[in-house]
Amino acid sequence: MVKESREHWLVLSYWANVDGMACSHHIDDRLKHLARLGVEAEVITGTCGPRPGGWGRRWHRVPSVTATGYQFEVRQLTRRLRKPWRRLVRLLLTLPVLPLYSMEKHVARLHSTFWWCISAAAAGLWSTRNGRHELIYSTGGEMSAHVAAALVARVRRLPWIAEMQDPIVYQGFGRSSFSRYVARRVERLVHSEAAAVVYVTETAAHRAKLRTNGRARCLVIRPGAEPLSRLGARERGSKMQVMHVGTLRRDRQAETLLEALRRLAVRLPEARDEIKVSLIGRMDGPTRRAMERFPWPNMVTIVGEVGRDLAHAETMEADLLLLIQHNSPVSAETIPSKLYEYLLSGRPVLGLIHHNPELEALLVEAGHECAEVDDVPGIERALERAHERWRKGALYTRPSLPYTAEGAARNLIEWSCCLRGSEAEERRERGNQ
Repeated sequence: MVKESREHWLVLSYWANVDGMACSHHIDDRLKHLARLGVEAEVITGTCGPRPGGWGRRWHRVPSVTATGYQFEVRQLTRRLRKPWRRLVRLLLTLPVLPLYSMEKHVARLHSTFWWCISAAAAGLWSTRNGRHELIYSTGGEMSAHVAAALVARVRRLPWIAEMQDPIVYQGFGRSSFSRYVARRVERLVHSEAAAVVYVTETAAHRAKLRTNGRARCLVIRPGAEPLSRLGARERGSKMQVMHVGTLRRDRQAETLLEALRRLAVRLPEARDEIKVSLIGRMDGPTRRAMERFPWPNMVTIVGEVGRDLAHAETMEADLLLLIQHNSPVSAETIPSKLYEYLLSGRPVLGLIHHNPELEALLVEAGHECAEVDDVPGIERALERAHERWRKGALYTRPSLPYTAEGAARNLIEWSCCLRGSEAEERRERGNQ
């Protein structure tokens, strides 16, 4: 039911309407539910995704104003061109800014999206000049959206909710000491200026609160996902189809999975003809080479990057879905967004997790299995159990529907009303003193 009186929110997210980006899917899925529930959103985003139809002047694609940001956006926009053309177009478009790019990289070594905060803040101040907005909501992964939101909220004196897919402090890892310092400072800024900071796990919210000791209220809202359009039991085929959907690179790789599969194939020769692992999505060179070196090529296949709709279709053809976490500290404080789609699919899930009791509890409570991502024997045993169940025709589960994008949107609206009521009460109390 749509509310009669509509609210106006300013939404800042570097990633929006970008196919295959998890942090984009968080806000993409939520916007239509916010609209249906009475929130008229005006979106400020980067240039990497197109403007969706029907938004008109309420969707602003704002480019970066620095050489590093410009080059990053050129690379993103040309990613789907064929390799010879891609290289030529990138060279022609980025050659004029190469000196500035080199200087920025040597001086600050910040992520290329950081300085988007300048143009996003300017666009946000312009959009809020008429005083129609009741709330600022920043999300989308990159810390630049939160920096821009902090400036707009301070100048316009508007309440602000910041949402984190991964805690900001980890965005500085693996870079310069200055980058780590900036990440810590931005995290403190968010917790001191925002009315609330939304996390996806209790662990992340608790640790951030301890690190910053800020005034912002820490909330936990599971992002959820959209129910898949085609559900139902899958008929058993000649092979047990095992699928992973998502990016594999850096600390999230498939080496331990492949080693566990190799050991299982040595012990159980029949598994060589009965198990097929498909990896869907982007992957780095080491993962691709590990796949190519696998002793039984018929057991593994690289599907590569596909659109979201096709990824959903492939998901429904799986007998077993794989969830692989990063082998890094951030994994203890976050939950891959792909999990919520997996839970809604009604397919069994094997989670390869990294020191994350909350994720383990979600999987076990829904009837799925998990193992530590670096525990090769544990992964081997889990694959063997799944294979045994598949051979008996007992490898199935029911769709689990506790977390949906609509539910997340409702929670966000309810919290925004509570927070604004609390802030108004505090202002009245300060006025009476």
